[in-house]
Amino acid sequence: MKKSILFLLFTLTAFACVTAQSADNPQAKAKKALGKIHTAVKLEGDQTSKVNAALIDYYTKKDAIEKATTLANKEEGEKKIDDLKDARDKQIRAILTGAQWKKWLAYKEKEKQDKKDSKEQ
Repeated sequence: MKKSILFLLFTLTAFACVTAQSADNPQAKAKKALGKIHTAVKLEGDQTSKVNAALIDYYTKKDAIEKATTLANKEEGEKKIDDLKDARDKQIRAILTGAQWKKWLAYKEKEKQDKKDSKEQ
């Protein structure tokens, strides 16, 4: 009986670890962000693959910065991530049309406001 319980716990723990890792990788993060962008602006043609590549690059570099950042150099890490966000936005802006970029900014602002409103409640 103990062996069965231990085996079950081990299996559940292993499953939880695999699930957590797969949802936390740069490709999964990029896919989620790409879905939001596509919903907001309706990407066309090769825009999807270009935006996806920019997002994967961003999340890969961001994860590396976060792993290398310690409490001692937290501010430096945050500055690097802010610079990375600016570079990502510049890349995405170059891929989108002017109208799409405005829609994306409006979508992000609305999402930010909704998040703020939900915290206040």
